[in-house]
Amino acid sequence: MGINLKDKGLEIPLDDWGAGTQNRTQIMMSILSASRIKQERNDENRITPIIIIEEPESFLHPSAQAEFGRVIRGLSRELRIQIIITTHSPYMLCQEKPESNILLDRKLFRGRLKDTQVVPVNEDKWMEPFGEILGLNDESVEPWREVVGAAKDNAILVEGNIDKEYLEFISSLNIKGFTIPEDVEILPYGGKDALKNSIMLRFIIDKFSRVYITYDLDAKKELSKVMTQLSLSEDTDHMAVGIDDD
Repeated sequence: MGINLKDKGLEIPLDDWGAGTQNRTQIMMSILSASRIKQERNDENRITPIIIIEEPESFLHPSAQAEFGRVIRGLSRELRIQIIITTHSPYMLCQEKPESNILLDRKLFRGRLKDTQVVPVNEDKWMEPFGEILGLNDESVEPWREVVGAAKDNAILVEGNIDKEYLEFISSLNIKGFTIPEDVEILPYGGKDALKNSIMLRFIIDKFSRVYITYDLDAKKELSKVMTQLSLSEDTDHMAVGIDDD
């Protein structure tokens, strides 16, 4: 069987794509194959496949890792198939059910490896120990810490906690057309300068199914270039709020 993938209307054999695309495609085929096996038998002897994937982030940049992790989690839920992943990437972690992430650590003692241990993970700050070991404690990531550890698939990004409380208050009034859906999380990103990191912002956008970005009106000129670079449309993907003043 040969597989071709389309790119801008051109069909290209899978073997001619990069290692990251080949790897993703093979994983997707395995998941769909498992779904077919699961549906073929409906008696008590039916096989329920479990898929084990080793480091699916291989050959993928962080933004693609975040997107692919979300796709795998979505297929697992939709097809009701257990998928177990071993990973070195924080972007592959399951944000919807943090308790499903198991952190293993193997320490060195006098040059020798000791037994592997399960690291306890706090329910409220589940991402912190993963971040320490996987390298998330960087200045460029710090403003996005709460966003990276989000629990829902959709997000409204706001500049600070006051903006978050304001939107939550409006939503609590139950005015038709002004309530936040249950599958949407309001997340502060800690100031306009965080949005200027286009690489990190692209990763955040790919991490979620849908993202809407808000920022203060007086920062609109500064951020317009970044929004254009990322092909984000005003009003559809982002909007300025407030007044044009400090």
